[in-house]
Amino acid sequence: MTLRTDRTPKGFYRELASALPLGTAIIHLPDTQDPGTWKLLACNTIATHIAGSSVSDLLELPFAHAVSQSLTVKLAKLCARGMLRGRPVTLGQVRKRSPSGSQEVYMARAVALPGSCVGLLFEDVSLLSTSTVARLETESLLHHMCGAAGAILWRADPITLQFSHVMPTAKKVLGYWIERWRTEINFWKNHVHPDDWIMVQSECARAAANGHKREFDCRMYSAEGMVHWFRVYVQRTELPAGRTALNGVMVDITDQMNERAARKLSAQLMQTQEQERKRISRDLHDSVGQYLTGLKLSLAGLRSRVDCRERYGRSCRNAWA
Repeated sequence: MTLRTDRTPKGFYRELASALPLGTAIIHLPDTQDPGTWKLLACNTIATHIAGSSVSDLLELPFAHAVSQSLTVKLAKLCARGMLRGRPVTLGQVRKRSPSGSQEVYMARAVALPGSCVGLLFEDVSLLSTSTVARLETESLLHHMCGAAGAILWRADPITLQFSHVMPTAKKVLGYWIERWRTEINFWKNHVHPDDWIMVQSECARAAANGHKREFDCRMYSAEGMVHWFRVYVQRTELPAGRTALNGVMVDITDQMNERAARKLSAQLMQTQEQERKRISRDLHDSVGQYLTGLKLSLAGLRSRVDCRERYGRSCRNAWA
């Protein structure tokens, strides 16, 4: 950046404002508590687009979420508190409708300059603001979807399995405060069913090693001591600076597991009933068969005695006696 030879304060500040890529306006404040004495020394094209070229327009510039607090009020408060020293102070966002109808967003900052002056810098953050709004909308939608599905999104260290991020739905599903998920040492190990912990460690280690998605079921205890079944999906993700983490989602499948257990129990009861029916039928068949066989033999014996009596008379009857 090269400035011309005009070394008067006003000329210098005009050259400075025109050379900066940010929206820049410089105000002279002879009396920090009397806005009537303030004068606009310089204002480049970007700042003029945002707030106009007069000191009155600039000083009445409203900020997002604080329309009643104009730039005049903000600067007076900052000067009274002695805050305009050393480094820029953020004033807030200024929103402006462009000729095409889209909304432009600028972040305004104030910095103290020599000669009882204050520099106002306006940085275009429209793209960042749009991205932030989109991200917040996405997070809100994801939060509602997870709540409806009984799911918990999380991020954890691939070695210690210490949670670093957990979606707020975790509080609704298991009852533990989110801070406890992140700060309690070995939270997962402490609240998973003891019989499932080795399997959880093994599956997460495989996901961390090969980067492939792993899927498994495990049980966890809620804050009330109830057992919940979860279908867990976990996969390694690459973070900035070469770091890695495990991203995962736990879906509460307790109701499905209970239904499955109920169906299994019903099937077992039906199978037991069928087996008992067959056993009783077999026992009845065997018993009745024996009785019928004995009865048949007895009848045959009786018939023989009758035939013998008819043929041989008393001697045969004596023989059977």
